Amino acid sequence: MRLKRKIFLLLHNLNAVIYIFLKQMTSTYLSWASVIIGGILLFSSCLNSNNANIDKSSDAQVYALALSSNADSTGVLSAAEFTIDQVGKKIFNRDSLSYLFAVDSAKLTLSASSTYSPFSQIILTLKNPDSTYSWNGKDSIPPLRLSSIITTAQDGITTKPYDFKLNIYQQDPNILTWTKVTDNYLTSSVSAQKTLAIGNTFFTYYVSGGTLKGASTDASGGKNWTEIDIVGLPAGTTPAMITAAGKGAYALGTDQTVYFTPNGATWTSVTTSYPVKAIYGDLPLTTGKTILTVIDDEGTLKFAETENFAAIQVLNTIKSAFPVSAFSTAQVNNPTVFSAKYIAVSGGLRSDNTANNANWLLQRKGETIEAIATETSFSQQGSSIFFYDNKLYLMSSEKENGQNILYNSNYGLNWTKVGKNQTFDPEFTYRTQASVITDAENYIWIFGGVSDASQQLVEVWRGRLNKLAGE
Repeated sequence: MRLKRKIFLLLHNLNAVIYIFLKQMTSTYLSWASVIIGGILLFSSCLNSNNANIDKSSDAQVYALALSSNADSTGVLSAAEFTIDQVGKKIFNRDSLSYLFAVDSAKLTLSASSTYSPFSQIILTLKNPDSTYSWNGKDSIPPLRLSSIITTAQDGITTKPYDFKLNIYQQDPNILTWTKVTDNYLTSSVSAQKTLAIGNTFFTYYVSGGTLKGASTDASGGKNWTEIDIVGLPAGTTPAMITAAGKGAYALGTDQTVYFTPNGATWTSVTTSYPVKAIYGDLPLTTGKTILTVIDDEGTLKFAETENFAAIQVLNTIKSAFPVSAFSTAQVNNPTVFSAKYIAVSGGLRSDNTANNANWLLQRKGETIEAIATETSFSQQGSSIFFYDNKLYLMSSEKENGQNILYNSNYGLNWTKVGKNQTFDPEFTYRTQASVITDAENYIWIFGGVSDASQQLVEVWRGRLNKLAGE
């Protein structure tokens, strides 16, 4: 018994020694090994877990849609941007595709919330004829027939329906459609006239029997005109001296005095620090707008800007070829081009009373007005310039088939005669010195003018591009 006990104690002590040795020599390695083994066990447990425990997405929303077709050689369809109205459950392209666009099949791409959570099912509904089927996400589809899309989230339960519409112009979008609104709306004989807009009202100022008179109408209709009494303007004031600008309209007296009206009828004189030679209207700026004018600084004509003529900031000297009377202007403020903010000037007379036959672009550059002139091959006397559809248009004094020739230009540097789809109505007779106004409803308004027989025309026309009719 004693021998057995001694052997037991010897073995026990030997085991303790071995344990202490191993602990001292391998503690560092064992700690790292435990971490690795733990990670392996955790990964293994994940692999062996039940897949049913993973939460599948319940998001059935479509986040992007794209269409493309090999038959679309111009890339119109692939360039289309689709709006997804999640609240209204609608998908559509705001900018309609080109007139008569058509392809039989296209590749459809629908984007879910994540590529890792695709839709579990997509149901497409077609029209003409009606049919509904489960789409595999690969087959081409007839885009012109697609009417609705129903997506099912990855959870297999949540669904989201969308009405789909591929907007395509049903008529030539670039046709200018003209309508004669009214004629003979002025009750007296007319020897000179000019129409402008103040707020939501059109005002026609005209001379009858040597007296300046006025009439007004709501700018939304243009049919029912009311005579107004002009108060506060001096004798000799002509319609050509009146310009819409700022918060109303300004008129130049024969002595270069400035008059202002907020309502088109009652005028008051404004004391200015310089004699004013010409008013060109509102000059768009990146920070708002300012009224651009030309003043007489001790015999030198200079550009100047002002808010209301109470204070005038004098700028640089004008070029001798720049027109200072009888001109036509258009304010250009293209929202798609940050730097496209200027006034375009056509026709008119220079300070020496010679004719200007150039288009001028006026833009604020630091503390100066940059004036760029472009000569044209056609006469600009009596022409009317206006800004429309983010382009400059010029109703020239040239004649073709008994009508004015209309030109347009992106930036007023190169002018192109418009196509037949933008010519005037057959009943629209040739005229010069017409007043042209564009409004927020994308209409072009043409008032009056002087006929080929030098007769004052007392009528109102309105036109609009087809593509802008729904905006």
